[in-house]
Amino acid sequence: YELLMYLTSNSTAEEDILVKCNSSNEALPLMFKVGYHQSRLYRFASKEIVEILMTQPVTSNHHGYCVTEDMLKFHKLEKVWRVLSTNKDMDGLEFISSSEQFQRPIVGVQFHP
Repeated sequence: YELLMYLTSNSTAEEDILVKCNSSNEALPLMFKVGYHQSRLYRFASKEIVEILMTQPVTSNHHGYCVTEDMLKFHKLEKVWRVLSTNKDMDGLEFISSSEQFQRPIVGVQFHP
């Protein structure tokens, strides 16, 4: 996921899209964005599965770098990537946990399914 975001951002060392975050060995529920149910990734998910993803800590997170919505906007990628869900790390930093490209059939998740 981080590599997908990095490659589409044309990041440089000074303006890296990846930010440090603290989400090591952490299970989290997803915080879905408006319209997530119309996405390629989640549109066929049953109501029961979506309820579990929203209310139970079932996504496995083991990362020290994240992409935030602010960094997505900074790199002018909000028209490339559609944010489907976010999470908050142990320090309260909100990061993108799932997204998909608008033009290509590419989806990405920050968690380990």
